[in-house]
Amino acid sequence: MPDLGASRSSARRGRMVDVTVWAAILLIGAMHYALALRVEDFFTGDTTYFELARSLLTHAGYGFNARAETVMPPGFPAFMAALCVTVGCRHAVFVRAVIVCSTLGVLASYELLRRLQGRTAATVISLLLIASPGLFLLETRMVMSDLPYMLTSLSTLLLVQRLDQSRYSRPGPREEGGR
Repeated sequence: MPDLGASRSSARRGRMVDVTVWAAILLIGAMHYALALRVEDFFTGDTTYFELARSLLTHAGYGFNARAETVMPPGFPAFMAALCVTVGCRHAVFVRAVIVCSTLGVLASYELLRRLQGRTAATVISLLLIASPGLFLLETRMVMSDLPYMLTSLSTLLLVQRLDQSRYSRPGPREEGGR
């Protein structure tokens, strides 16, 4: 018979590791948020998404320069348009929103990796990712869709993994005479 006390202790240690890693990711994400470029309205080559968001807000169709946009999907510009309506239409707002998406994306990556590869791999990979200078530069300088896309993709993969796991963990269908 397995020792229930040992398995509970192990589960408790695992939860403590999870909480510690989540806290570290959130702390580093908060530092990124606080250290973000403080220029309020200076777009540095990242005006495409802003212009597409503005076209959605003005009901001018999805595009700019009198041309419909056929390459870039409207998800990120719609997100930016929603930010314009609710929080404000400034570069600093968009940069900080990207930082929040990035931090949540790393949390989602930790959860997905933890379920697929174990806590050790998930911890190492996620903490290296959130602490990398490359990610900091990407998320705190320009308004690009890459990091919100990372959040969306990893959240979708996490959801699919959970659905797949629940599908296989359910008991099989009852036999007709088994009621």
